[in-house]
Amino acid sequence: MFWLTVIVAFLFPFVSFVTCESSTSPDDTSEAKKLFAFADTNFDHQLTYDEFDEAFMSCDINGDDKVRPEELLSKFLKEKLGGVKDALVLFYNLDVNADRSIMAEPDLRAAEKFFDTNEDKFISDIEFENQFVKLAGNYDDSMVANSTLIVDSLE
Repeated sequence: MFWLTVIVAFLFPFVSFVTCESSTSPDDTSEAKKLFAFADTNFDHQLTYDEFDEAFMSCDINGDDKVRPEELLSKFLKEKLGGVKDALVLFYNLDVNADRSIMAEPDLRAAEKFFDTNEDKFISDIEFENQFVKLAGNYDDSMVANSTLIVDSLE
C-alpha cells in the first residue's frame, strides 16, 4: 500500500493539470462501461434498481450497510473498475448528504433517479454512461488531494 500512496502523491500534480480542462475524456466512457458491466449481473444491458444497489453495497466490506470512501476505493482497485479519481468522483457525487458514506437511503435512491433519466425504473447502459460522464465533469482536485488519507487507511 505504501507504493500506492507514493504513486498517488507522484501523480497528483499531473492529475491536477489534466483536470483543469472541461472536456470529457474517452477514459470516462471506458470507466463507465466497466462499472456498468460490473453491476449488470444478468448481462441484459440495463440495471434494475436492485442490481444497482447490490453493486454498490457489495463494496461494504465491514457489513455496516454503509459504503465508506476507502471501501469503494478498495473495491475499485481490487476489481480493476477504475482508479483513485474514478472512485472518488463517484463516491463524493453519490454521497448526497455529505456524511462520508453511501447508504440505500438517501444516497442510492437519489443516484437511481439521477441515472434513470427516462424514469422507467431501469438504468440502461446508455443512461449510465451519459450520466457517469457528467459526474466525471464534476471533478474537484481536492478529491485527489484528500485521497492520500483514504489510501493510507487501506494499509
